[in-house]
Amino acid sequence: MQNESVVFFKTLLSKNAISDLMLETLENFSSIKGIIQGLQNFSKEYRINYLDVLISQFYISGNFSEENIEQLKERLQNDEIVKFYISRCLDIADRSNSPRAKAMLAIYSGRVINNTKLLESPESAVMLDILGNVNDFDLNHFEMIYKYMNHHNDCKVNVHEKAYDIISFASQNQSESKNIYIETVSDNDKLSFVSSVKKLINNMALEQVTGTYESLQYFLIEKSPYSEKVMELCQEYKVLFNKEL
Repeated sequence: MQNESVVFFKTLLSKNAISDLMLETLENFSSIKGIIQGLQNFSKEYRINYLDVLISQFYISGNFSEENIEQLKERLQNDEIVKFYISRCLDIADRSNSPRAKAMLAIYSGRVINNTKLLESPESAVMLDILGNVNDFDLNHFEMIYKYMNHHNDCKVNVHEKAYDIISFASQNQSESKNIYIETVSDNDKLSFVSSVKKLINNMALEQVTGTYESLQYFLIEKSPYSEKVMELCQEYKVLFNKEL
């Protein structure tokens, strides 16, 4: 067992920690090989490269004609504002712990590069703030709120009163599509939900109408001017990565 541990830690410290070659060397250690194989599968599924998604966006949107490619090269080489913007995006993507936010940032970046007038709008800066600071849980909760508001025609929602309803509404829709029974919403679910709401407000994905974080009784929220854009990116991400809508 000690020899297995040595091999395991040497493998983790190597540059090819999840390579196929390394897996072959661990054939005699089935338990460790299983762990590394799991890490490899996880990496393939969840590791999202910002530039890969950005390039795929140009391809999907039909911007790979010879003329468009030359225009794109010209912008990336000579437009200092675009270069600075992409530099910021790459920095945010490197620091992000949210594969989903990173992919959505790349999707939005494709729009900016194709329409540099967006850089003159506050929207481009706000979207960087939102996608650079939220995680997958925050984005899930954002979708819950957005869909709940649309379904119930509610412009404003009281977080204190409606948290359980919003989470339950999302769970019911998900369970109906998968035929899975969802149990009652826990206090931890509500705590995570409220934490995400605070972050979404701080980054302008949602707006706080009235009330304070400390006293949620009159804590009303509504969509911000950027909510629709965030939801649009959420939907594009799901289409691009074959996620359920």
